[in-house]
Amino acid sequence: MLAMSIVAIAGSAILIGLANSLDTTHDSLERTVASGIARQLMDEICGKRYAGAGIGPYQAVNTFGPNSWENSGAGRSRYDDVDDYHNYSSKPPKDPWGIALGQDDRDGSQRHPNFHISSLQLANWREQVHVWYVNESDFAVKLPSYQTSNFRAVEVRVFIDEADGSTREVAFLRKVIGYVPEPN
Repeated sequence: MLAMSIVAIAGSAILIGLANSLDTTHDSLERTVASGIARQLMDEICGKRYAGAGIGPYQAVNTFGPNSWENSGAGRSRYDDVDDYHNYSSKPPKDPWGIALGQDDRDGSQRHPNFHISSLQLANWREQVHVWYVNESDFAVKLPSYQTSNFRAVEVRVFIDEADGSTREVAFLRKVIGYVPEPN
């Protein structure tokens, strides 16, 4: 009887340790995937022009975002400058052509169905972008919507919307990009 009690207690301790280890591994996997999604989106944004052609670099923040032509394309495929991404949000995260990640082939088409990840795996995930001007002497200071500068902050966040209605942020990236005027 004593031996069985010792085995039961030891088994319980091992199972608790295993459950904690699995939770930690799952959280680490989520953070790694979310970080990759955020980096991919940030790289896409940073590869675009600072400002739209013919608009100039000093437009008001309340005019940030895609215009009607850019919105009429598939997904973000027509976004051509950084401010187009302001207030962008997608659930689940999508590629530039609007195809859910894990279903896309990175060229605007879908993978063969045998190579799709489960549509449920990222169903509750959401990516979100905000763009605004920052103070030229302190990049941590967000400027009011009526002020401009030569620097814009871009923030990319990845969230998981939990079953209980709460939201958990699993990735956050922030970059400040600058406009360098051409010499006269």
